[in-house]
Amino acid sequence: PEKKFVAPLGDRYLNFYNHVLAEVRKKHPGARVIGYAYENYLEAPKKTRVSDGVIIEFVPRSYFPYDREESEYFRKQWLGWRAAGARDMKLRPNYMLAGGNFPFDQGRIILEDFAFAFTNGMTRCCFDSFRGSHATHAVMDYALIRAFRDPTHGYDRARAEMLDAFGSAKREVARYFDAIAAHTAKWTLPAFREISWKNSMGGNLGGGSFFNCPSILEEYFDDAFFPRMNGLLAAARTAARAATSTASAIPRPP
Repeated sequence: PEKKFVAPLGDRYLNFYNHVLAEVRKKHPGARVIGYAYENYLEAPKKTRVSDGVIIEFVPRSYFPYDREESEYFRKQWLGWRAAGARDMKLRPNYMLAGGNFPFDQGRIILEDFAFAFTNGMTRCCFDSFRGSHATHAVMDYALIRAFRDPTHGYDRARAEMLDAFGSAKREVARYFDAIAAHTAKWTLPAFREISWKNSMGGNLGGGSFFNCPSILEEYFDDAFFPRMNGLLAAARTAARAATSTASAIPRPP
């Protein structure tokens, strides 16, 4: 999402994949070729058809925030590749990279798009860079992993499963998760791009990708954010300790 957009090269790359497949099949008739739909060749081809035997590995724009605008773009391009003849499509997103390691949750829209891909020709998937930011991306990470078992399981059911693990602190932890999701939803991709363009430390990269997020955190979080979140977590700890104390006070049978 730079200010100067480059020409989409989907047709050029697909033409190359088709030619490679044709050459390889001269010696190996059953061979297949896998090629990316990525970066400036993510947009679906306009003139070229996907040859039978070409697998398209689709890497969506996984910027932060992943909002409805990005979701619409994802679905349009995914269906565009399908309309161009892609019958074997692999989803390989960078969801774990976008947004750095700070607290955010854009899992609901991502899970909706994951289910959309599954019901529209996704035959396989994998994630890039599962970096272990579980403390800050807890619900989103769990929901995405859960989707591997059932792509239509959805965000809400996964969230409910995770909350059940917190027992007596469930209500307070839910308030924390809700606050993170609400804060994330306040941001739109155009607003985040504008911050990035104006921030020279971010390299003027023009988006919420993993490159420049740390340099613009002061614009994303105000001074009250972390004390408020810590207060919610403290309430959860109190609820958990109270339940533990009550349980330990119950006499055990001899």
